[in-house]
Amino acid sequence: MDRVKTDNDKTSRLLAFAKQKFGALSELEREIFEAVADGRVADYSADWTEDREPADTPKWDAKLLLKADRITWLCTDSQASESVTHLGIRLGGVRITSKLELPFAKISFPLCFKNCAFPEGIDLHNADICELYLGGTFTGPIRADGLTVEHNVFMDDGFKAEGKVSLLGSEIGGVLQCNNACFLNPADVALSADDMKVQGTVFLSNGFEVRGGVRLVGARIGGNLECDGGHFITETGAATCFDGERALVEGHVFLRNGFKAEGKVSLLGARIGRSLDCENAHFKNPQEIALFADGLKASDVYLRNGFHAEGEVRLRGASINGSLDCDKGLFTNPDGHSLAADGINVEGSVFVGNGFHAEGELSLRGAKIGGQLDFSGGRVINKRRKAISADDMTVQGSVFLSHGFRAEGEVCLHGTTINGGLECQEGAFINPGEDAIAAYALKVGSGVFLCDKFSVEGNVCLSNATIHGQLVCTNIQSSENFMLDLRSARVGALWDDETGWPRSGKLLLHGLIYDQIGKRSSTDFKRRIEWIRLQPTELFRSQPYEQLAAVFRQEGQTEDAQKVLIAKAKDRARLTQLTWPEKCWYHAFGKIIGYGYRPWRAFWIGLTVIMLGWIVFGYGFRADIMTATQDRAYVGGSSGRTRRIAQDYPKFDPLLYSVDMFVPVVTLHQASYWLPDANRGDELFRTSRFALLTGSLLRYYLMLHIVMGWILTTLLIIGLTGLIRS
Repeated sequence: MDRVKTDNDKTSRLLAFAKQKFGALSELEREIFEAVADGRVADYSADWTEDREPADTPKWDAKLLLKADRITWLCTDSQASESVTHLGIRLGGVRITSKLELPFAKISFPLCFKNCAFPEGIDLHNADICELYLGGTFTGPIRADGLTVEHNVFMDDGFKAEGKVSLLGSEIGGVLQCNNACFLNPADVALSADDMKVQGTVFLSNGFEVRGGVRLVGARIGGNLECDGGHFITETGAATCFDGERALVEGHVFLRNGFKAEGKVSLLGARIGRSLDCENAHFKNPQEIALFADGLKASDVYLRNGFHAEGEVRLRGASINGSLDCDKGLFTNPDGHSLAADGINVEGSVFVGNGFHAEGELSLRGAKIGGQLDFSGGRVINKRRKAISADDMTVQGSVFLSHGFRAEGEVCLHGTTINGGLECQEGAFINPGEDAIAAYALKVGSGVFLCDKFSVEGNVCLSNATIHGQLVCTNIQSSENFMLDLRSARVGALWDDETGWPRSGKLLLHGLIYDQIGKRSSTDFKRRIEWIRLQPTELFRSQPYEQLAAVFRQEGQTEDAQKVLIAKAKDRARLTQLTWPEKCWYHAFGKIIGYGYRPWRAFWIGLTVIMLGWIVFGYGFRADIMTATQDRAYVGGSSGRTRRIAQDYPKFDPLLYSVDMFVPVVTLHQASYWLPDANRGDELFRTSRFALLTGSLLRYYLMLHIVMGWILTTLLIIGLTGLIRS
């Protein structure tokens, strides 16, 4: 009884204060004041008609119209406020006929307006209230800059605002919930909450719709930012429909499950404590930036499983503690970047495969990836231009451009460092007439695998690359214009077969260094020479032959190594312009001793010449053509058959004479004592001025014999000493 009496006293007192303030009260006013004093809900939603619009005054029953100053009085008048219970003001289904103005008000109880209408708007700037509920309510502009709310703010369950809702610098101790709400301000920002602080979660999801911009620049959110199923639409071209620049979200940011943005979504410099999840979301801003997240910091970023961006997705300089997952994502920006992630730092792995599809350049220049970079099963299309730009990228794991991956355009990996492997098995790279893979100065730890149905239309450039493991080029499906550039590359082991060889004139090897040839690759010197000869004939270089010979020597194939170097000399003679001295060497003298690698050939040829000389000079002696050079040699005259050789004169020996005349410097006491007489012997040929005798012919042969001796002996010496080798 005491409590009922007290409540009745409070109600009576509040009604008395109200009559004193406003005069005669309408039935609605009296009922509302009584409900407020009794802690009840004054809900008139049941009296709504189906055709009534919140903003359409004529369709409202006059009995449901309430002047805003009645609410202001309850909140700000000390005597009136004392009569309001801790449950606060709870109204439903009424229309406030003028602007509700509560700036700088300090309200210790909740304000709950369910299914109400504030067509003139609400002013709560710098107010301090307990809680605000506007579920299902229609309002005009709301000014709540600097608002402090101890608990929660609800603008959900069919809430609709026409005009800007401003929460600049506001502080909310609980959650900001705008699920199934509509914010309309097409020509400007619809929800402005720069520098807002929310201790809990911000919900802009489950039917949330905004036409105009949403700004959360510099906002601080202690829970999640949930926008699942939200629609953010700007009608001013490339304007920003969602701006979370420099926002701090300690939980997750969910832009997924039907999220749709028409216009730019900006998370520039935002910091997210957990993940940015955009699964099954649609970002639409064609030919402009669709998702702008340069400098973003997050634990994980998911742009996967139905993610679709029409326009550029930018993550330049972003820092991701976990992984970046774009599997099954669709990125379309044909005339620009589909994904621009230059300088991104991902401590985990990056997944851009398994149904991933991009139209436009995908850029990872200078990126740092702590795990794998996996394009397996992905597709990047940017015909005749760069499909993937990953210059100066660093990947701690492996890079997979394999298992169904397809690139139409250039894949650029200049200066990239991959501590694992570069795997391209079953990958397709299409850029006819240009570089399909351009990897100048690439550095790879475990190997580069261009094998197992690796398909390419265009060039593969690995010049100046450093591959500590294997370079595998087997079972390649290539077009006729496929060129493989390995100039100045450094490879641990070379694994190849004829299926991995390009067409003639399409292989560049100058400067390639490799430590060994794989066991399954051909080590037959003839096949390896054919491989080297696939180089353009106008670009003859010695180094590829010398490198192959060095590997053969290392493997104990010394004979094959020499054959390779001989082939090098032959190819040089065949393919290059030579000076006269070089022509003499490469076309004549060099061939005799295998260009310095077969010196004993000169010995055996010389021995043959000596044997021939033995026969020829022996015949000359028997034909009395070989004559002594000194008069004292003969006894009984110097001519005729009666002459005899003196006992103290060196006897003629055709074999010793052949050796003495053939070998320079060596003296066997034959050359200085005997010479062919050009005037002796049978006549072989005669003209009016010239007669050729066998003695003259033998004299000519002697000169040839001496010259051959000098040449072959010299070649033998320089061959054995290795002074000249081609």
